[in-house]
Amino acid sequence: MDTSYNPETGLKQGNDRLTAYQIIAAYLETKQPLKTVINAHLDDSMPRIKRNFIYNLTKGTIKYLLFLDFGLSQFCKRKLEKMDPTVLILLRMAAYQLMFMQKVPAYSIVDQAVEMAKTLSHPKTANFVNAVLRRMSKIENLYQVFFSRIDALKLKPEKRFSLAYSYPLWLTSYWLDCYGIKETEKLCTTLNRNPFLFIRINEPCMNRSKAAGMLNLEEAESAELPPALAVSNFKVSSLKEMACCPWLQEGKLNIQDLSSQIAVKYFLQPQPGDSVLDLCAAPGGKALLANALMERKGTIVSVDISKKKVEEMKKHFRKIDAGPVDILCDDAAKLGALDQGMRFDRIFVDAPCSALGTISKNPDVKYNRKKQDLARLAAESMQILARARHFLKSGGKLTYYTCTLSPIENQQLIQAFLRAYPDFSVCGSIHRDLKKFTDRKYLEIKPYYFDSEGGFACTLKKD
Repeated sequence: MDTSYNPETGLKQGNDRLTAYQIIAAYLETKQPLKTVINAHLDDSMPRIKRNFIYNLTKGTIKYLLFLDFGLSQFCKRKLEKMDPTVLILLRMAAYQLMFMQKVPAYSIVDQAVEMAKTLSHPKTANFVNAVLRRMSKIENLYQVFFSRIDALKLKPEKRFSLAYSYPLWLTSYWLDCYGIKETEKLCTTLNRNPFLFIRINEPCMNRSKAAGMLNLEEAESAELPPALAVSNFKVSSLKEMACCPWLQEGKLNIQDLSSQIAVKYFLQPQPGDSVLDLCAAPGGKALLANALMERKGTIVSVDISKKKVEEMKKHFRKIDAGPVDILCDDAAKLGALDQGMRFDRIFVDAPCSALGTISKNPDVKYNRKKQDLARLAAESMQILARARHFLKSGGKLTYYTCTLSPIENQQLIQAFLRAYPDFSVCGSIHRDLKKFTDRKYLEIKPYYFDSEGGFACTLKKD
């Protein structure tokens, strides 16, 4: 018996495109986070080259979903919404490969899609798939052809950006209202790029040159990063084999989003001897950075609502001997597990948000959110801030951070908080390292500033 044969699909086990199809189909059906669906279908034993192919194909297809549908509509007489969902997914996957994965031969892309159509749908549909993809494969610069056709339609900006960059219409309309045409287009294009990763040196005494050698990286600092972070971060396009680096496993190096590092370093600014309350703390990178900045002298209490994440933090912190960090499972809007008499010098709130600043690494976010979610999430964040303020000392500082680009959840929420609690005010002036990016006392971190995710940070002082 051929053990590589899957009797349920009629295709060979280990077919990378079949796995990608299954992930995309599961995501579209369940609307679970794409990352969760991918992790459920891939395992660590799979060769890295196979994992990368599946990962790129699934994320890329979802990232450009609306653009791919527009392109396919130019070649299909039948309306896409009336098409067999299985066939539509196969066409989307093949169209993405033809446009963005040029190293894969076109004939292979077409043949595989046709073969999968025969077994996953109906043999007759294979002829349709073959006809559509053969025509598409003969067009040079397919992506540019589709993009030009959208431009030729002379659509309103919100509709043009929605189709050309594959963002829901409500989101392009919202960003246009907030940021204008030029900046909205810049956000859409930047967030569609493959994200960079930032590896932070977690120990002050570590030699940067030695760390670079361990990671097989150039020692040169990332000049475009804020100076205080450039000396402690490596910006990489992918982990490749670095995930096995012992220093990552030991916690001497830490993978952490740059925007959260900016929020901790430049806005929270923890000092040796401080007491810090870290809310919505998982996965723990913010506490580790704060602990390093405090030279392990002081107190950090990290709180997260997820029992699973809290246990993972505790296990990791013990493994790397993180030092004086207490980790509690509690709702940040209630904080019943805290000693009600405790007062902290600094509080950091990583607020629940729409996560629109993370689209480059989580492309499904743009489809999973609705406009009405923004006000709901802002209300949740306001509850957390209102509760957290009771635990702040007079003269203490409260830092509000999100990984989203949404004034409803950021600037407008801060204004509402200040109106509700006049004993708070926005702290001083912005740090000199960040003045080129803002003339305000807060920072909206655009993804094109540092090739990072987007975010927002603001510090409030209690009088």
